[in-house]
Amino acid sequence: MRCYYCKQIIFGSLIAAAGEMGYNLVVDGNNFDDADDDRPGHQAAVEMGIRSPLMDACLTKDEIRKLSRALNLPTADKPALACLATRVPTGVPISRELLQKIERAEQILWDAGFSQVRLRDNGRMARIEIDEKDFEKIALTQIREQIRAGIRASGYEQVVLDLQPLQRR
Repeated sequence: MRCYYCKQIIFGSLIAAAGEMGYNLVVDGNNFDDADDDRPGHQAAVEMGIRSPLMDACLTKDEIRKLSRALNLPTADKPALACLATRVPTGVPISRELLQKIERAEQILWDAGFSQVRLRDNGRMARIEIDEKDFEKIALTQIREQIRAGIRASGYEQVVLDLQPLQRR
């Protein structure tokens, strides 16, 4: 339920700030694809009166990207950026140091030019998830060694690649 409690804090702050500015409505970016996911944070949003207009309009992520491209919005192809806490297994305590470690290690992948990445923390092991189209790139020895060395320098003893491609959502 950590996402639930986190969203309560975040949305509480947003509601307060909106009220100070004279607004009586706060919205989020949940969309129709999110409806079937386990999203405790969305439950917190619903309970707090946060609206999800993209979800209400039954717009999927692909439809939103298509509309964004048609409107020439710079965010049309922006990668999904889930909270870093989603990289930590349920039941494992989250600390600032752990999130910074994950962020440093994941930044190595972004800096190497990968289009979509997730680095899952499994204690001493980092499990890399990338888009399927990047599998050939990570197979290149020089890039692979650069990534391995960088992630190990971030504090992981082992670095593994998940052969299940990351689902772009």
